[in-house]
Amino acid sequence: MLENMNLAATVTEALAKPSSKKARLLDAAEELFARRGFDAVTVREISSAAGANVATLHLHWKDKRTLYEAVCHAQAQYLAGRIERFVLEAHNPRDVDAWLDLAVDLMVDRPALAPLALQSLSGQLPEGSASLLEHDADFFRGLERLLVATLGLGRPRAESKLAMMSMIYFLVLTFNDSPVQQALLGGSPIDSAATRKKVRRFGRTLMSALVSTLQPKEKK
Repeated sequence: MLENMNLAATVTEALAKPSSKKARLLDAAEELFARRGFDAVTVREISSAAGANVATLHLHWKDKRTLYEAVCHAQAQYLAGRIERFVLEAHNPRDVDAWLDLAVDLMVDRPALAPLALQSLSGQLPEGSASLLEHDADFFRGLERLLVATLGLGRPRAESKLAMMSMIYFLVLTFNDSPVQQALLGGSPIDSAATRKKVRRFGRTLMSALVSTLQPKEKK
């Protein structure tokens, strides 16, 4: 039955029935994958966390790899919706502070987003799986163009690609509620308004570095 699973439809069905076993398995997988990554999590752990058995997981989600992709698809769908609403609300696309506020809100509302994005950026994925950043390729390409426009970068120099990738990685890391970040900032941004203020300041510093590093050179 699941050999030809329509992943998007199955995720939509699970999200529409949050108390169902399918949804509980998705939620448990999201928390475990975000915290420990794909390789370190077992099917038995996901099933146990969801109050189900392994056979039920296979019935609803086929296998661990499919469930990981389902988690990434659900997060990508949520992220796309939030950003599209943000843009439609007439925010100035050059307003870096507004983008930082959105990023902090996303970190609080969806703690799994940043860890899954970091797994995507660093290639820590099950072989052959689509990452969070690949589930809506057109949207994420558009987001990349919007980021470039927001920062006023024009067309980044070819030699800046590694710098851009590194900066984006560290920007995402900024909005990841990790033990290292908590030690750096003195607490969890999810629980503290003061720490969220520090995250915004940290993000602004990185954005400034990104602009200065990637700004196209002026022609002499």
